[in-house]
Amino acid sequence: MLFRTLYINEKLSANTVLITAEVIDIRWRVKGTRIRGYVMDYRYYINGNEFNETTGIQRNERDKINVGDCIEVIVSLEDINVQRWNKSKGAFKCRKITFW
Repeated sequence: MLFRTLYINEKLSANTVLITAEVIDIRWRVKGTRIRGYVMDYRYYINGNEFNETTGIQRNERDKINVGDCIEVIVSLEDINVQRWNKSKGAFKCRKITFW
């Protein structure tokens, strides 16, 4: 676990891109007998490829995030499987593109 955290921190310290992701689900997760909490599923696209990720959220964050909102995600360009929600930005309403 420690080496995975160090790897993620190293990859996210340089050569990253900020991506807007859409929240697609928020749910209560029970894993085993002791691990419980809210998780958020979100979707983003890089070079036309869709990525679906899940991250844990705190109870107080749950009240501020809704399905359909957007979040900012930091993605490593060296390993696109390494990403992290930019919690400092919070959640915001997605801008829908209208074609005329």
